[in-house]
Amino acid sequence: PVEVAVVQVRSEPFSSTVPITGTLVSLAAVDVKAETAGRVIRFDRMEGDPVRAGETVVWLDRERADLALRQAETTVQVAEATLARTRVIESYNCQELERARNLVTSGGITDRDLKAASVTEQEGHAQVNLAKAQLDQAQALLAAAQKQVRDCQVQAPVSGMIQKKVANPGAYVEAQAVLFSLVHNRKL
Repeated sequence: PVEVAVVQVRSEPFSSTVPITGTLVSLAAVDVKAETAGRVIRFDRMEGDPVRAGETVVWLDRERADLALRQAETTVQVAEATLARTRVIESYNCQELERARNLVTSGGITDRDLKAASVTEQEGHAQVNLAKAQLDQAQALLAAAQKQVRDCQVQAPVSGMIQKKVANPGAYVEAQAVLFSLVHNRKL
């Protein structure tokens, strides 16, 4: 809010000044909140400082987020290796089933052996599907960890001026805690 003390009114043929006291209020005000918990490492701005939309204003400690990211990246690598391994086994099982079909027609194996080869081939397909699902799950965890790292840099959602600074460097903030308030003073 900005205090207004004087309004000047001009009307021909004379001019006069009328004192008025009031408050100007911004039509756009935003409370900017943390999306993740952490310690405020850097918050260089002060109340009254201008900021642009998308500009990083607050930095939170990312050590935990970086560790979660490394763990998620490793989980994806393990899931990819598991999928590759199960595809090799699936391919081998398909070849064995084909071999068993050829042998059953020539009388080299029994129908029971053919059924066992068929079940093994189906199990290979199921293992590949399971490995694909585990890879999808690992990739989702990786995306969440990447977002957590991004959330450690709090950006201004709109251009404006810092009206109120709630957190300072060294403070620990919870997720959804207000860090600062922005006002857009172009329209009052």
